[in-house]
Amino acid sequence: MASAEAAAEIEAQGWVHVPFEMSEADRAAYARLATQVMGLTICNPDVRTGLDFKLVEPVHDPPVNAGLFGVHGPQHSAENKVWLHAGYQSRDRAAEIIPEWRQPELLRTFWPAHEAMLRQSESSVRLALSSLGAEALNEVVFPESTGIRNFHIRTVRYIGAQAVAAGTEVVTGHADQGLAALHIFETHHGYMAAAPYPKRLIVGADSLRRRASVAALRTYGLWPMDVEPGSAVFFLGAGWHGLQDGSLPDEVQGLPACYHAGFQSPGSVASEYAGRVVGGSSDRVSVVAFAHPNVEFMQSERYQVPTVQMCRPRFEY
Repeated sequence: MASAEAAAEIEAQGWVHVPFEMSEADRAAYARLATQVMGLTICNPDVRTGLDFKLVEPVHDPPVNAGLFGVHGPQHSAENKVWLHAGYQSRDRAAEIIPEWRQPELLRTFWPAHEAMLRQSESSVRLALSSLGAEALNEVVFPESTGIRNFHIRTVRYIGAQAVAAGTEVVTGHADQGLAALHIFETHHGYMAAAPYPKRLIVGADSLRRRASVAALRTYGLWPMDVEPGSAVFFLGAGWHGLQDGSLPDEVQGLPACYHAGFQSPGSVASEYAGRVVGGSSDRVSVVAFAHPNVEFMQSERYQVPTVQMCRPRFEY
């Protein structure tokens, strides 16, 4: 896709499809393993300790944990969810607590699937950044040293999300913290909706005018993210506007982030593999890749980590 076409789609709807060469069956298999690993941490505290680490200390108040890995629950939202963040360092970090030969079979099975997901996600994000004319950021997100990469796969289990009333906001509206994200898989299609989230709202101070603008965006601007076989949905985060070094042309750095939310809808459609992931529960599971700047770049004057209010703007009066 030409740069102008990709940028135009992000300007118009907040996101764009990019090729993702992994079958839905393999994506679901990863989601199932990651969800099972979350459950494993409940009964095996050593596994939980091995998966949990920080690449970057939290900043701001309330804290923004842009480098937090492991299994956790909601932090800045009221959703009933559990999530796993796993990245390039996760396998080695876990082995520091439990040597791999002593790890539970489930965890040892997870690592090859996780590494395959990282490779494909990296390939798709690199392609997306290049399609926007933002090739300079490929080395910011994917430096040669994997030890400082702040890129991870986020698997989220929304507990009981299928059992709530139609119209319920099961994924609270927000923009992501990082530079960009890649929506890879969901057990149920048709509940995520999105809109362009312009820089003036991201960086603007909380005010009645800003709240009114966000409320209007939520009422009139959200449109469903559709699904295309062989692709994933790519969009920008609030961190795109935290770049301070002028490495991107103004027209590229000025692109909107993606404000997105998930609503229970009678029109949602379950993936044919949903049952394998959530069993007989009423949960939903999604898999997303988060692209933050590498640790050294993030801690430099070249980048401003977004605040919570930049990512989750208030809209009530």
